[in-house]
Amino acid sequence: MSSKRADGVEGILSSFNDAVLILGSTGSVEWINPSAESLFGLSCNLTKGKGIDAVFGRDRELLDFICSAVEKGVSAVSHDTKFHTPKNDETPVSITVSPIEESAGGGAVIILRDLTTAKELERYLGVSDRMAETLTLAAGIAHEIKNPLSGIRGSAQLLGAEIGEELREYTDLIVREADRINRLVVDLIEMNQPDERPTELCNIYPVLDDTLTLMKKQAKEKGVSFTVVYDPSLPQVSGDPDRLRQIFLNLLKNGVEACAPNGNVSVTTSLSLNPPLVLTKRGYIVVRITDDGPGLSEDEKSKVFTPFYSGKKRGTGLGLPIAMRLVKSHGGLLDLCNRKDGRVGATAKVYLPYG
Repeated sequence: MSSKRADGVEGILSSFNDAVLILGSTGSVEWINPSAESLFGLSCNLTKGKGIDAVFGRDRELLDFICSAVEKGVSAVSHDTKFHTPKNDETPVSITVSPIEESAGGGAVIILRDLTTAKELERYLGVSDRMAETLTLAAGIAHEIKNPLSGIRGSAQLLGAEIGEELREYTDLIVREADRINRLVVDLIEMNQPDERPTELCNIYPVLDDTLTLMKKQAKEKGVSFTVVYDPSLPQVSGDPDRLRQIFLNLLKNGVEACAPNGNVSVTTSLSLNPPLVLTKRGYIVVRITDDGPGLSEDEKSKVFTPFYSGKKRGTGLGLPIAMRLVKSHGGLLDLCNRKDGRVGATAKVYLPYG
C-alpha cells in the first residue's frame, strides 16, 4: 500500500469481515485484506500489482461495474450480485466502489460483503412463513371436509351391506378412497397443531438403523443400495423416537424414489460445526441423506416445502412439509439442497440439538 495511505489503515481493514481491495491510481491492485484473500483464493502478495481482471475476470458483469465506477471516479453500490469463487461456487455478494481522493494517492476502495448467510436466513424464514400461511388455510378446509367425509364413508358401508355382491366392489372403493382422503385430512390438521409429545434422550443410531431396515425391501426392489457412515462419538439428542423415525423414513423414501435403478443413497452423521444462522442452541448434530438422483431444479428449490407441491405423479405434496414440521418441533432444522461434491443429486440435512 502506498506510503500516502494513513498509518494503521491496513491494521484496521485487516480486521474487517468484509473483503476489502484497494486499487492504485493506475488501476492495479495495491492491497487486499485477509477476508478478501479467503474469498478470492489469492494471497495479497500474488495479487499486488495485477489488474482487477485477475480477481474478477470470471465475472464479466461485476468487472464492468467496477471499471465503470473507477473510470468515472464515482461511488457505486450493487446490493445483490454474484461472485464466482476459485471453486466456481456462485456466491451472492454486495459490492461498494468508492474513489480515493487524488490528495491521498488516488485509486479506489472496493468492498465485497458475502451475503450467503443472509440469503440462507431469508430463505428459511420465507419457507416458514409460506408453510404457516398455507397450513392455516389448509387446516381450516380440512376441518370442513372431515365431517361430510365421515358421512359419505358411513353411507357407502350401509349401502354395501344392502346391495348384491356384484356391486359391492364399488362401495368398497368409495370406503377405501374416503379412508385415503381422511388420512390426508388428519395429516393436515395435525400439521397445524403444536406437537406436545413427551421427549426423551435418544441415541440417533437405533432410530436410523430401524428406518433403514424398513426401507430395505423398497430399495432392493429398485436395486438401490445404502451407504452408511456414522460418527460413533455423537451425543444423544432430546426427542421422540417415533417422530424421528417418521422424519428419516420420509427422507429415505424420497432418496430411494429419486434414484435411478442401481443408484445409491448415503446416510452420514456428524457434529455440525457451522449450523445455519437461524439455529440458536449450543450444539447440533447433523444427519445427511444424499441420493444420486437428478437433483433439484430451481423451481423445486423454491417450492419443495410448500404443502401440496409434489414432483411425483402420485405424490400428495405433504411428506416434506410434515418432515419439516417434525424437525422444527425438535428444535432443529431440515434443509434440502443439491449436492456440493460435484456430483448430481440432492442432500437432505437434518439438524438436531443436543445438550
